[in-house]
Amino acid sequence: MIHAEPLAPGERVDGRFRVERAIARGGMGTVYIARDELDGDAPIALKIIEQGGDGSSASSASTGGGGESAVREAELL
Repeated sequence: MIHAEPLAPGERVDGRFRVERAIARGGMGTVYIARDELDGDAPIALKIIEQGGDGSSASSASTGGGGESAVREAELL
């Protein structure tokens, strides 16, 4: 999944994570507060790795299965 543009509030990632807002941006990507709709709307931090020079990008892993397109990086609250 390539993300060249910032994610908008309400946008869904991997059909599961609903973006609320960006909370930080750095050299590798952007961290968002999101909700995991498959885990009772639990708040999570979602890091989207931005497009690299080779045209690739990542927004990987999940709640433990690996290989999915969104990463549960940290629990919020």
